[in-house]
Amino acid sequence: MSDPPTTPQHSRNLTEWNSTGDLWLQARDGHFDDTGVEAGPPPMRLSDGNWLFFYNSWNQSQAYHPGYVILDGRVPGRILQRSDAPILSPDVAWTEGVAPYTCNVPNVVFLEAAHPVAGTVDTFDVYFGGADTTVGTARFRVDIS
Repeated sequence: MSDPPTTPQHSRNLTEWNSTGDLWLQARDGHFDDTGVEAGPPPMRLSDGNWLFFYNSWNQSQAYHPGYVILDGRVPGRILQRSDAPILSPDVAWTEGVAPYTCNVPNVVFLEAAHPVAGTVDTFDVYFGGADTTVGTARFRVDIS
């Protein structure tokens, strides 16, 4: 789908970098992630040797939701697949910030942690925030066939 940035990133102190280079994962016009993207949990290895990486995004309607990319196992910066729709959305009262639920920021779902489910193949539990006040969990299975 896309190749990794060509400019290497180096820092001696983790606050000053030699170059910002090309953006690796960008917002996409006309998609659920059209305004911005940010990292979610660390990538996790799939059974075919590729990597699953969840990311968080927001759009022009001010909704915040996660997506995913599948990264090439040999060149991890190369994106093989990217979600066309969010994997979770703020579509219930406690993620929308609708009474009786109070919230800090309405219409928010963001992933912060994920791990493989023991005894399964390509199945992952994720932990997410809703409306910046609550925590939820979900399970995802990646079909790589």
